[in-house]
Parts: sequence; structure tokens; C-alpha cells
Amino acid sequence: MYYAIVKNNNVERVLFSPESIVSNDVTYPKNIFTVWSVDELIAIGIYPYSEVKDDGRFYDFGSLSYDIQAKEVVGTYVSTAKNLDDIKEQMINDVKRTASQYLSTGDWLAIREYEGGDTIPTDVKTKRSAVRAESNTKEAEINTLTTITKIKNYDTDFVSLPAE
Repeated sequence: MYYAIVKNNNVERVLFSPESIVSNDVTYPKNIFTVWSVDELIAIGIYPYSEVKDDGRFYDFGSLSYDIQAKEVVGTYVSTAKNLDDIKEQMINDVKRTASQYLSTGDWLAIREYEGGDTIPTDVKTKRSAVRAESNTKEAEINTLTTITKIKNYDTDFVSLPAE
């Protein structure tokens, strides 16, 4: 759990791990965070802390503001949507990487056949074809997405990949 040190109705700093604290000229050991109740911590200006932050894949973050409530402090970042074309490019790269990783496990079979050896088993050839087709379909679908909401709701998982 994270905590915020509040003095004069302002967040002085956020603690991301327990540490000893000096409050009103009294030094408190770090174990107060596990031994004391929330009300006891609040009495010396230490509040449970949480942050509200949009998904970093889709948003850039700006300034941080604090809302000091009765039993907690909530930090909220100002978010600005990233460029849609940049997000879509990253999504397409992720889809291609997934397809490539799957296909790479059987590439030796394709090379063997290409170089005059045994043919690729039909089931492997069919699965490889399905992965390439799904990758191409996903790329085309991603290119049609026009809003952050549509992008966030798009599922890039492959249905053609075998269960592990």
C-alpha cells in the first residue's frame, strides 16, 4: 500500500514503501504502517494513497493533482490521448510480432520443404496459413479504427494460435 504525507491540507510527498517518519518533531518507525490502523496514521497526517491513471498505451501523462479525502488521498494525472496513427502502428507491429513468433517455430519445416526435403505436414501448413491470414485481417481492421475507444476495445489476440 502507498501513503501520502499531508501537512496543512497539502500533499508533502508520497511514500511508495514504508519508512520511518518525522511528524511534529516525533520520529516514528516504519513498522507503524503495518501495526497502526488507518485512523491512527491519519491522526499524524499519513493517508492511504492511490492514483488514477489512464492506460499508458493510449495516453500521455501530464501534471498530477491530489484530492485529499477523509480517509485517503487520490492522485490523478492529466491525460492526453496519443496520436492514433502511432498507436495503430504499434498495434500492427505487435500483431506481426505475434504471428512471426508462431510461424518461426515451424520455419524449419518450410525451409526443409523449400530446399527439396520432406513436405510440411498438411495440418502445420494449414495452421501457418491461418496465422498469416489472421495477421493480415487484424492489420486491415486496425487501420480502420478511428477513435481511442475503438482502439482500446480492439482485441489483438489471435484465435488461430493453438492452445499452449
